[in-house]
Amino acid sequence: MAYIAEEFAGGKSQSAFAPTFPAAYLAGGFSGRFIAGYVGEWVGWRGDFYTLAALAFVGAVLVLWRLPPSCKFTARRNVGLA
Repeated sequence: MAYIAEEFAGGKSQSAFAPTFPAAYLAGGFSGRFIAGYVGEWVGWRGDFYTLAALAFVGAVLVLWRLPPSCKFTARRNVGLA
């Protein structure tokens, strides 16, 4: 969400975010339950955790690999508490 808000100006961030978040939410929720159900039958609940952790790692690597580098990010050093 932060990446999209920084990289897309104005109303473009909402149009870029709108289809992305629900699709990822649904795909992750469904596949997590679906994969865990089938894998759990073969290797048990501990194997489920390892399988889902490996898939989450692969997903994170794919995001890091495919997402273009941030161009508009500027770090703020003096961030005060509200």
